[in-house]
Amino acid sequence: EQVKTCTVSEGLVMDEQLTYQLLKIMKHNGNVWELIYEGYEFGQVTYFLDTLKEKQYISTDGTGKTSITPIGEAFLSGFEANNSVKQYSK
Repeated sequence: EQVKTCTVSEGLVMDEQLTYQLLKIMKHNGNVWELIYEGYEFGQVTYFLDTLKEKQYISTDGTGKTSITPIGEAFLSGFEANNSVKQYSK
């Protein structure tokens, strides 16, 4: 099993598939361990979540709860439509 390693300074890239996975995890109160098992490191997952905040796909309220924004929901819908993702799959 190959572990994906890189630092943020190496230009870590978050593609649409990864964006979709993270948003689905967030939407369904999933667990980022799914990504850890795929070989990502916690620091990378944190970086990806920060990137989603910068893109305004997710936001954190005053109590610290993170949720998907309408922009994030639009990305999910568009990705599912463009990639023929079955609506019942999480």
